[in-house]
Amino acid sequence: IVVHKNSPRGVHFRRAGPRQKIYFDSDDVHACIVTCGGLCPGLNTVIREIVCGLFHMYGVKKVSGIDGGYRGFYAKNTVHLDPKVVNDIHKRGGTILGTSRGGHDTSKIVDSIQDRGINQVYIIGGDGTQRGASVIFEEIRRRGLKVSVAGIPKTIDNDIPVIDRSFGFDTAVEEAQRAINAAHVEAESFENGIGLVKLMGRYS
Repeated sequence: IVVHKNSPRGVHFRRAGPRQKIYFDSDDVHACIVTCGGLCPGLNTVIREIVCGLFHMYGVKKVSGIDGGYRGFYAKNTVHLDPKVVNDIHKRGGTILGTSRGGHDTSKIVDSIQDRGINQVYIIGGDGTQRGASVIFEEIRRRGLKVSVAGIPKTIDNDIPVIDRSFGFDTAVEEAQRAINAAHVEAESFENGIGLVKLMGRYS
């Protein structure tokens, strides 16, 4: 978030993309990726893009996947990730890293990040996961560690301000249309037929 109090630009978000100055030396980077919460279409694609982007665009060779959500940090469950490992994972559903709900012990997670020498953390998850990411970042800052935390919002609801579209939304809509069309056919085929389709989506 960029703030220009005395400018017509006011408060705005800086668009993601390449930067003139990069803080980390790629040879010193140990990045990790974790997926938390419920499943969402496109998780493996996001994992693949992070790994390939780090590897090919920035020359980062050390990327770990934390297996099993936040709990994986202190269960010491890791998967080595490189472009060869993630080559065709976008064709599979779910997440190759596994996921879980809860299991958030901030102190243990930051201890694990520190012990492993991780300095970039990519956290893919929904509301609760991102709140957890914020708490992790605050603890990292309190300890004075040089670790960046990037939250990647995961929701099929497309209810995140500023971004145009959240990943998984299109797939969720396509699946919903199939269910609605099937229910419509059933309802039209019988006298007084009713089709009932329940869709998930907290505020959407």
